[in-house]
Amino acid sequence: GKVVELFSALAVQFQEDSFGYPPLAQVLLMGLRCRCPFSLRMALLQDLSPYALHLLRPLPEGPPGGPAAFLTPVERDGMMIEEFARAVCSGIVSSSPLDSAPVLYFSFLSHLSARILAPAPGNAGTQIKDGALLRRIVATAPTSAAIHLLAVEPASELPSKADGVKVVAWMRDGIGKVGLSGVKRETLEAVGRSCGKDPACVARLRQDNSPLAAFLPAT
Repeated sequence: GKVVELFSALAVQFQEDSFGYPPLAQVLLMGLRCRCPFSLRMALLQDLSPYALHLLRPLPEGPPGGPAAFLTPVERDGMMIEEFARAVCSGIVSSSPLDSAPVLYFSFLSHLSARILAPAPGNAGTQIKDGALLRRIVATAPTSAAIHLLAVEPASELPSKADGVKVVAWMRDGIGKVGLSGVKRETLEAVGRSCGKDPACVARLRQDNSPLAAFLPAT
């Protein structure tokens, strides 16, 4: 509709004429909030070049509408999840605030985490809901992405914490160097079992000396 056309025109201006003008970046980020229409969000993600997406950085006070606007409601649409995975696996969005969009990286990972991980029935540990998506991220995304996927909490669990210092800082400044110390052991074991089913995942984890390799099934 007309709203999509307007934002598409702004996207063109942003990447061709404004050279990443920060106030215009905030307007485009507004169009990528979770409650915006699917057609608008998809159009922006497909219209903006990787370089333009890298320039969608929030102001120091945080992203427009606050962090929760990029975390809720949890994304359920398979096509949008695929777009998030494509951006993360290709490195179009990444952890560095210097060359990427930390708001989108954190948001995409949180939604991917909610798609992949879930409490097992009776809260007996963690189950992997989408093993194929998990293994794709581990095998093809930049090395840090798999660690970050587990370090950020699923979007389904974040809204109540969205204004917390850590979430705001990660969305503004990037996730940076984080480990697995805050991740439940049963989650790591479930991830290890899933990755152990795919030789490409096993090879990547061992090649990268990833701490996740310690949770692969014994051979």
